[in-house]
Amino acid sequence: MHNLLTVRFYHGESSIYDWLSLSPRQGTVPPYSNSAINISFNTSGLNRGIYAARLKLVTNDYEHLINFIPVRLNIGQVGTDDPSEILPDEFAVTSIYPNPFNAYTAIDYTLPQSGKITIDAFNLLGQRAGRLYEGFQAAGRHSYTWQADGLASGPYWVRLGYQNQVAVSRVILLK
Repeated sequence: MHNLLTVRFYHGESSIYDWLSLSPRQGTVPPYSNSAINISFNTSGLNRGIYAARLKLVTNDYEHLINFIPVRLNIGQVGTDDPSEILPDEFAVTSIYPNPFNAYTAIDYTLPQSGKITIDAFNLLGQRAGRLYEGFQAAGRHSYTWQADGLASGPYWVRLGYQNQVAVSRVILLK
């Protein structure tokens, strides 16, 4: 049986995030359905440049309690910005930090095109310790926070699958 998914979005409360607004900021999603979140950008008074924020999505889904959604606003002249700065050229794990980690670590990665992605953790024996994430994601830079509750200390392999590609990184869990 599937329960309602409760969600709440956060972004920095500082005035440096005035260019970004969300509606609604919290709510519930019934089983087997979806819900839209409107993100608005206010560019008045902003200088040319790149503005970035991470929306923090907190849910009651015990497998994905905290998720981070990157938001990037590029203000420049039309047609003069280099597209390679906006979308990554390749699928890659860009960092896993902290590593070694205690309770949680952030897995940062890039997707050159939208597609299905899986994130798995494996122990040294090659046994899957868990499916961390599976779903469709847009092209761009992403971050997934892995909370390694219930796992023993030691080395693990984090495997990201995207289209026909695989990226594997070693992490150390210290408790």
